[in-house]
Amino acid sequence: MSHPSTMRAVTQSGPGGPDVLRLETLPVPKPGPGEVLIRVAWAGVNPHDTNQRKRGSPPPGQTPVFGLECSGEIVAVGSAADAGRIGQKVCAIVPGGAYADHCLSPGGLALPQPKGLTEREAGAIMESLFTAWFNMMELAGLKPGERVLAHGGTGGVGSTAIMIANLIGAEAYGTVGTEEKRQLCLTLGAKAAINYRTEDVVKAVMDASGGKGVDVIVETSGADYTTKNIDMLAKDGRIAYISGGKDKPLAVPVSAIMSKRARVMGSLMRPLELPRKLKVAAALMETVWPVVGARMKPLIDSEFTLETAADAHRRSESGEATGKILIKVA
Repeated sequence: MSHPSTMRAVTQSGPGGPDVLRLETLPVPKPGPGEVLIRVAWAGVNPHDTNQRKRGSPPPGQTPVFGLECSGEIVAVGSAADAGRIGQKVCAIVPGGAYADHCLSPGGLALPQPKGLTEREAGAIMESLFTAWFNMMELAGLKPGERVLAHGGTGGVGSTAIMIANLIGAEAYGTVGTEEKRQLCLTLGAKAAINYRTEDVVKAVMDASGGKGVDVIVETSGADYTTKNIDMLAKDGRIAYISGGKDKPLAVPVSAIMSKRARVMGSLMRPLELPRKLKVAAALMETVWPVVGARMKPLIDSEFTLETAADAHRRSESGEATGKILIKVA
């Protein structure tokens, strides 16, 4: 399958606000061993993208082109990759490069697009699914019958965590910031949705759980709820941090963790080792892929273009988004 030699790609002129994003013409990358080249249809916007923009550069060794997830079509493969996949529609979690006409992905992380989703929806699922599954299932070990609280219950990861919890038979709660989001969170399957602006979160969670607390907390807000999280955690509970927030220190009395026998953990998806990502991919293919579209659909907030990527970042940082922000590429 032929493809052009150059492509549009979003990079940046330096660290700063959304205005530093720029659209460049770059060579189309060539897939290395085990890699596939995807002609991008849709790319998702994630906090990692806005953090990279503020820093002014990607992690060492990574492409300066933004974007960690996409949907599209495989148009070329590297050595040790299956040439029979050329022409396959996929969705992928990538180490960077998705805000472009073409991007590279490890072959094992470019999964066939679920039959129950549109290509647009497929562009909105990968980062949230991988992050929610790895933190909630692999690290925190959520089990059927346990209770889980997802902060930011209508955000990309929070909403996905609630849907996965329902899928495996766990009981999900979510925190939200508006009444509209509260109703949406309940629609997603949360047993209780707590408006942190109008309610006492700890009291509401303890009431909803019959005074038992939650077994797992998926924390998207950094240190804002540090002490409160311990207060509403059940004995032997686990907290998985997926965001540093504003990098405020975790001021938790050690005695509180000891009294609950709590485990506090966290991760970053982008630098996660490939073998561990491949393990998550296998679990998702077995558990989630058969029901995506029927029992799980991504929340999509809005869509932009490569030319308006700066507006996509503004929307992401507004705190008003509900679900995934997308960039339409093709």
